[in-house]
Amino acid sequence: MIIGGIYMAQSQKTKENMKEQTLFSLEQSSVSEIATQNGTTGQRMAYRDAEDIRKIIEILNDFSYTKMEEVPPADGWSYRVIITMTEDENIDFYLRDTSDVYMENTCYSSAKKDYFAQLIHNWMPK
Repeated sequence: MIIGGIYMAQSQKTKENMKEQTLFSLEQSSVSEIATQNGTTGQRMAYRDAEDIRKIIEILNDFSYTKMEEVPPADGWSYRVIITMTEDENIDFYLRDTSDVYMENTCYSSAKKDYFAQLIHNWMPK
C-alpha cells in the first residue's frame, strides 16, 4: 500500500510524451553575457561577442522538450550555462547530458538525442 502510494506520488511529478514545448524565449538584445562552465574541471568561459550570443541563443530557443520531471537537488553536473540579462538578472541551468536541461529541480528532456552536442562542442570549456 505504501509502495503504491509512493509510486503514485512519483508518477504525478513526471509528465511524459508531452506535446513538444519550448523552454527558452530569449532575445539577443536582452542578453549581455553568456557564461559556460565545465562541472568536472570548473573552468568557465564568458561570451560577450554578439555573434557568439546570437548562436547560443538560437540553440537555446530551438530547444524543445517532451518530458518534464521533478528531480531532487543534485551534487554534480556536467555543464552549467549562466545567462546575464541586460537588467542584471541571471538565468542559470545545468546540462548533465546532451539532451536534458536541469533548472530549478526540474529536468526538461528533449526527444532529440544529443540536442546540445553543438553547444557543448563549440562553447563549453574542456
